[in-house]
Order: sequence, then C-alpha cells, then structure tokens
Amino acid sequence: MRKWWSKQVVVLAGVMLAGSVANAAIIELPDVDETYDGIPVAIQYNDFYSYSGSLLNQWGFLSQANYTGQGTGTLDLIVGTGAGGQNNQGVGPDGSFNFEDPMPFPGGGANDFTGNWGLGTQANGPVLVDNLLAYLDAINPGATIPTFIFDHNQTGGNPDLFVQAEVFIYDPVTGERVARWIFDDGNGGPVLSPGDVQVVGESGEVYEADANKGSGKLDYIVFAPTMDLGLFSGAGYLFGIDFFMDDLNNGFEELYLSGRFSTTATEVPLPGPVWLIGLGLVMLGAFRRYRHSAPGL
Repeated sequence: MRKWWSKQVVVLAGVMLAGSVANAAIIELPDVDETYDGIPVAIQYNDFYSYSGSLLNQWGFLSQANYTGQGTGTLDLIVGTGAGGQNNQGVGPDGSFNFEDPMPFPGGGANDFTGNWGLGTQANGPVLVDNLLAYLDAINPGATIPTFIFDHNQTGGNPDLFVQAEVFIYDPVTGERVARWIFDDGNGGPVLSPGDVQVVGESGEVYEADANKGSGKLDYIVFAPTMDLGLFSGAGYLFGIDFFMDDLNNGFEELYLSGRFSTTATEVPLPGPVWLIGLGLVMLGAFRRYRHSAPGL
C-alpha cells in the first residue's frame, strides 16, 4: 500500500514521534488529504501516514503548547529513548497502567540501532493487545488506533538519519504474526529523514522545518489507519514493534506510543511516481535543503 504524487512533488522531512503533555487533552490532526498553501499535510509511507509537527504548528493545526513541552516523564508510552532509568510504570491519565520498559536508544558512539519492543520477558512485559486497548480507551474513550511520535535529535555534523519499522500483532500460541504494518520507503528499505529543510508553497511562501531543535518536540507524528487494535481483542494476542535507525551521530532520539490524537484517513488518487526521500510531508513546488543537498538532488 503506497501513495504516490506527481513528479514535481518532493518529500520533506521525517516522521515519528515525541512524548506527551501532562494532561490527556485530545489533539485533532487534520485529514490526511488536506493541504496548506498547496502542500499536502500528510504523506503515506507504506501502511503509515506521517505529519511534520513543526509544519503543523506553523500552519495552525497544532498549538505551541502541544508542539512543545513533550518528552520523557509525561503520559505517553516510551517505546524507545536514550534517557537512562526510564520505564513505563504508572502511565495513563490515572497512572494505573504498566508496560514493558523502553528500548535503549544510543546517545552517541553508535552508527545504527536495531531493537524491538512489546515481546519482552521483563516484569511488565510482554505487551498484551487488550492492555494497550484499555490504555488508549482511558485517554480517549473508544479509541482503538494508536499514534506514534518521534523526537528527531541529531546534534552532530550530520542532521539526517534513516528509519524503518514494523508493527505487528503476535499470536503466542502459534508463534505467528497475524497482522503487520510496515513503515519504509515503499521498496523494503529505510526512509531518509532530513534533519532540516526549506520548502516553498504555491504562494511563494518559504516554510522551514528543523527537527534538530533539541528534545521535547512533536517532531513527527505517524499512524496507520488500518491498525485497529479492537479487531484483535480478547484473543490473548501480543503487540510488538521492530525498529531500525541508521546514520546516527550525537544526541538520542525518542519514540512514543500515544492515545492523545484523533486521526482520520481517506483514500487519495494516486497520480504518479514520486521520489521518496524523507519521513515527513510531501511538498509541492520548490525544495531546498537548509544545510546540504539530500543524496541525488
């Protein structure tokens, strides 16, 4: 499942995920087929749609309070972080949920990372689909589709990185993955997430999205509209994530699972191929890298 745009379209920055505010106020994301100044607000990467938090904030879809003040120590489930000593005990609106500890993301000294979350054998693992559904419902009653948040934080000389992921439902009896959702470039490879770019809308207005402004931002917001966990409830299934990053330098990323977002998705015509080079939004018109050109440009 892949969404293509006209060949004049090029892709802006990255996706996924940063932490939560200290309350469970629901954030309504714009429809995935909505545009701003001729620029689509979301792009599809295989099974997922991705938003740039920076651009949603600039365009009035995301308040400054919701864009900032994010990070470890708040309500969302921490799937991965480089902050030591973090866990997922006492999360949720009333602090009653306990989940598996986060993946230990590197904070420097490693070029890549491969890990998984959800099937651990620690005290609070593995992650049951039914428990995750209860967590989502406690934040947003009736919610069954999780949203992922990515805090991109490369502080070294190269602001970019690559990301690839698979989210899956696991049957512990048969040992099989009964459902899966892929985040990749559409050809089975990781997606390049530029750290900072400039784009031009139809009006000629230039918009800059910088994902390397430190931790605590909703840099990238991602969800899969078909990831309805309610379809897998009551069967004893587990929820898991395989996660890969490459081309890392200094600074550590953070990955979260959230129930604070209201999302919609509609089918959009597929007019033609586009060169997928990033995790974020598709931008119409001119595209310029802020610091250096992306590979192949």
